[in-house]
Amino acid sequence: MDPLGPQTATPDRILKSIPPRRRRTIRHHVHTPAYASLNGNSDDMVLDLSEILDISERGAAIQTSSPWDLSRDVNLCLDLSETKTYLHTTGHVVWADKTGRIGVSFPELPEDSRRKLKEWLFLNAMVGAANYAMFAYDMLHTASRNATAPAALCAPSSRKVWPEAVVTNCERPGH
Repeated sequence: MDPLGPQTATPDRILKSIPPRRRRTIRHHVHTPAYASLNGNSDDMVLDLSEILDISERGAAIQTSSPWDLSRDVNLCLDLSETKTYLHTTGHVVWADKTGRIGVSFPELPEDSRRKLKEWLFLNAMVGAANYAMFAYDMLHTASRNATAPAALCAPSSRKVWPEAVVTNCERPGH
């Protein structure tokens, strides 16, 4: 029986509290080119590329050209283009739909491959952040040139700092 009162959060306790059908790592949307070859040789060349839609250290969603069966093991070669990295591992198809999208887990990803995947995930997240920043800047810059900028962009906020260009067409209190 567990003692009453505060308990220390240990990795084992946290993992046991996650329902078994939930992901244990965050899936990252792919912002840089990434492909998977599902035909499975261990050469450095990747043929029959399928697009990786999202990916984590434990698995990926992949768009294939045709539907797949569940519970199928596949030899994978992941082509993480921006880092010129090829990761070879065994995957297990855990879900599939009729459009050819499949979910593949990586139950046996070698530690060196996991390290390389983490590096790529970091680079991918940085590219996503840069893309978002550019999108936000473009949106704000467009609004600042418009004399009828939305009030939400002109409103003071304690959580966001808007570039000076945003408030050029907004009325500032006290000015």
